[in-house]
This record gives sequence, structure tokens and C-alpha cells, in this order.
Amino acid sequence: MNELFTYLRNLQQNNQREWFHAHKPERMAATQQFEKLVNELNIALADMDETIAVHDPKTLTYRFNRDLRFAKDKTPYMPAFRANIAPHGKAFIPVGYYLFIMPGNRSFLGGGLYADSIPEVTEAIRKQISRRPQEFMTILEEPDFKQDFEVLGTKLKRMPRGFEEFKDSTIAEYLKHKSWHLSYELSDSDLLESPNVIEEAIDVFQRIKPFNHFINRAL
Repeated sequence: MNELFTYLRNLQQNNQREWFHAHKPERMAATQQFEKLVNELNIALADMDETIAVHDPKTLTYRFNRDLRFAKDKTPYMPAFRANIAPHGKAFIPVGYYLFIMPGNRSFLGGGLYADSIPEVTEAIRKQISRRPQEFMTILEEPDFKQDFEVLGTKLKRMPRGFEEFKDSTIAEYLKHKSWHLSYELSDSDLLESPNVIEEAIDVFQRIKPFNHFINRAL
């Protein structure tokens, strides 16, 4: 883990194409270490969640290059290691388990769905929640879930069309969402000082699992 952080910190301080290409050996060494971590996590997730298969870790990770077309920040690289482990590999639908490592206490584990730009998916999740409100709220009110998670995502100010009848219900605010995702923040010390990062990540993902399965049944 130290090698990952060292490389990412150096990239944060030297976020330029010339530096990036001049330090390929360091990048490759850190990437190999991250892929080893992702592979171990994938194997553990497959044991925990029957919907997850084991994939080549290279197919589960993301490049450093940033999409600069609409970005105010024009630095060319994302100084983070990222992976998504889901039923269909890296694809975000159906949903899976997300790992994001960035120095500066910006790392996190995630789950759930980003669907702001996919209205048909948003509609499907709203229908799932409206048809199974008690099941949904039971997941959210589970003490082990509630102590660490809140449902995140872009929301409408008003009830979406077709769901007005639920405006006074316990699920009203959740039906306003366009996305439903979860985040468990990790400090640098959480990762650098942990005796078993995989075991601790699985503990978090175990609590995310019922939420993911609820979402996936609608997809």
C-alpha cells in the first residue's frame, strides 16, 4: 500500500504529461500492486456475494487519464487508483462494489447506482422502491447499515411525475433521487496502517450487499 500512496502523491504534485511518461516504471509497479489488491478483493467478494464472478483485475480498473472536455480542472490525470467489481465485471449496471484510493484522506468504498443520465434506469428503481417500500426501509434502518451509510445522489425538488401519491410517505425523499449510491470514507491511515485491508473492505461491502441486491432486482 505504501508504494501506491507514494506514486499517487508524486502524481498529485507533478500532474503533467511529461512527468507521467517519464515515470512509467514507478507507475507500472504501483499499478501491479493495485491489481494484486483488486484480485484479492474480487476473490473475497465472490465468496461473499454469489452474483460476483472472478475477473482479470486488469478489466476491473480504470485509467489515470481524465475526460477534460467539460472539466474546469485541466490537469490531465486522476491521481487515484479505481476499480469496480460488479456482476458483469467493471460495468456499473448491474451494480457492484467500488474501490477508490486517493491520498489526502479522499479514499472510499462505494456501492449502489449512478443513473443521473439514464432516465429509464431511474424510473425502474423508483418503481422498485414504491412497490417494496417496507423492504427498502428495512434495509436502510438496519443498525449496522444506518450507523455508516446514507443514501446519496442527485435529487429532484419535487416528487417525480407518476409518484405524487407517495409525497407523504416514508419513501418520498428516496423517490426524488435520480441516483442511489453509498460511500464509506477511508482515511490514509485506515489504508496504510490496516493489518488486513481486504478483510475490512469485505466487512463494509457485506453491509452494502442488501442495498445492491435490492437495486439490482429492478435492473
